[in-house]
Amino acid sequence: MNALTAYFADTGDNLARLAERIGRSPSTITRPLRGERNVSMNVAREIERATDGRVSAAQFIAICLEAQKGAAAASAEPSDASEAQDVDERAKPLRCLSAHGSAAFATEGQSR
Repeated sequence: MNALTAYFADTGDNLARLAERIGRSPSTITRPLRGERNVSMNVAREIERATDGRVSAAQFIAICLEAQKGAAAASAEPSDASEAQDVDERAKPLRCLSAHGSAAFATEGQSR
C-alpha cells in the first residue's frame, strides 16, 4: 500500500476532495497516478501540504514514477495477437510514386 492509498484509507478522504483542496481538477492528480503524464513538482508540494505531510512530495512523485514504469511496460508488448498483426502489417513494403510518376518501394517510416 502506498502513502496516498494509506492516507485515503486512514482519513476517509478521496481524490476528488484532495484535488478540490489544492484547487486543481481531479485529472491533475489522476493522470500522473496512471502514468499518463509527468507529475508537477508544484502539485506534489500542494499534495504534501493538503495532507499535512502524511503524503510527502517525494512519496507522491515516487508513486507517479512507478505508474509510468507500469504504463511503459504495458505499452511495450502487444496485449493480444491482433495488435501483433497490426505491427506486422506496418512492416510491409509500400508502393510509392515519386513526383515524376516513377514507382518505388519503401517500408512505412522510411524516407529518402
